[in-house]
Amino acid sequence: MEEKANAPAAISKEQNPWSIQQCDDGAPRLNKSAYVLYYDSVIDRFAKDNPNMEADELMQLAEESYEALPATERAEWEAKGAADEARYQHEVATYVPPQGYDAQGYLIVPDPEPTPRDGREVTKTEIERAMQTVVARSSVAETDEDPLLEVLFFPRNNLESPRHTEDEGDNFSDWTGLFEYPKPDDEDTVLKYDWMEEHLYDGYRVVLETVLRKGWERMKADFKQIPTAAAWSVQRVQSCEDVEATLMPVLQDGKQVFLLCPTSAECVPRLGALKMPTPYEDRDEKAGAGHYMNHDVWFEDCGDGGMYVLGLDERVLLFYVDGPGDMVYNRWQCHKDQWEDMWRSAFGKTTINIDEAPASTTSTQS
Repeated sequence: MEEKANAPAAISKEQNPWSIQQCDDGAPRLNKSAYVLYYDSVIDRFAKDNPNMEADELMQLAEESYEALPATERAEWEAKGAADEARYQHEVATYVPPQGYDAQGYLIVPDPEPTPRDGREVTKTEIERAMQTVVARSSVAETDEDPLLEVLFFPRNNLESPRHTEDEGDNFSDWTGLFEYPKPDDEDTVLKYDWMEEHLYDGYRVVLETVLRKGWERMKADFKQIPTAAAWSVQRVQSCEDVEATLMPVLQDGKQVFLLCPTSAECVPRLGALKMPTPYEDRDEKAGAGHYMNHDVWFEDCGDGGMYVLGLDERVLLFYVDGPGDMVYNRWQCHKDQWEDMWRSAFGKTTINIDEAPASTTSTQS
């Protein structure tokens, strides 16, 4: 029998790009404008004198105060700003960055090269044959496509669906809360937030896990529980506009489609096996899944977006991100044991090999 894998509690320090120093300590410190210097000098006092004001109100107050300064006092701040700019330009001109840092002292982080993968094109016929072999070598049921599959998986695209208003989704950027994070004075931390913003749609585990952990108390109500009645089957999906019409694993119950797996089906001919969507790690490199919205997490590509399968401690989270539309939908969760049990109940084991000889009917299935 296969043993259930233990879920890691969190990403390791080695996987976390934040563990890398993003700015050289000896780099020139960016200059501040006259207004920023003034703002820094008064904002603490304004906050103390106006404890009920929100941050944006305090910023407005500081701006109005600066605009109201007498000309002579305003000129003093402008002179301080000019002096700070001159200081910065001098430091930049004389600064010699360490190896691996640019002229301003920022860490040079090139866009990651795609992990070498066998990304050969596979035909629809290859996928069909591979998935038929999976069905023959497992206990999963092959069924016709549910006639309501597209409505159940994409209710937001089907205005006639009674579930349309139940799943209108949220703006993904706003929902993550990443763009509302306070930007501290520490430049290294600011760079970390900037790095996360830049890679929000690239499928970095460190980004997705960080925003989920930070906002979980707010987000957890959005993740509905996958019912125990949910079950896997193999269906020939062909009604979904952005999904290749072919056999693929589908997780659903009578009321909802939780997950389509077009990428998993496409990878079977390359990998020689169908693997359970693994919440705590990326696919095998040999699967050739590519990197669209996916750096190191499990992702099912459904065209203009797709479904993430992400493990967070004992929870398995599913959520659909429409990258071009900047929306998030279909948020589901279950315990990691339920996730594996649902798969095993349908397929018999976590990995179904199609290249090996079929097991004898008298042998015990692992």
